[in-house]
Amino acid sequence: MICVVCGSIARGRNFGAITCMSCKVFFRRNAFTSLTDLYCRDEGNCEITEQTRKHCVYCRLLTCFRVGMRKELFRIKEDNDFNRIKIEKQKYRKQLRLPSHSYQITSNNQHMSTTNSTVSSFSICE
Repeated sequence: MICVVCGSIARGRNFGAITCMSCKVFFRRNAFTSLTDLYCRDEGNCEITEQTRKHCVYCRLLTCFRVGMRKELFRIKEDNDFNRIKIEKQKYRKQLRLPSHSYQITSNNQHMSTTNSTVSSFSICE
C-alpha cells in the first residue's frame, strides 16, 4: 500500500485515508490547527513527497484534508473511557472463570488456600 499523502509505504487506513505512520501522526497533531494560522512560502503549491513532507506544514495538512482524512474520526475521551471500562470488566470476568489455587503453611500448622482473592483456612487433623 502507498500513502496517499506523501507516497511512502502505508501501514493502513487512518482517519479515513490510506497513510503511512508519519502522516497519521502528523494529522493527529495538526488536524485541529486552523489553516489560517499556517502559511506556505510557495502559495500552497508545494509537492508533498516522502523527502519533502516536512518542509511545508500548510501544504501537507491541506493534502491530508484533500485525500479524505477527517478529524471527525478521532476517538473522543468518552469512547476511550467506555472501552477501558469494558476491558476491565472482561479481565475481571476472566479471573472469576479461572480458579487459581495456592497453598501456604502458617505458623499454627494451618493451610491457607487462596482462590481468586478469597482466603480460607482450615486446621490439619493429626
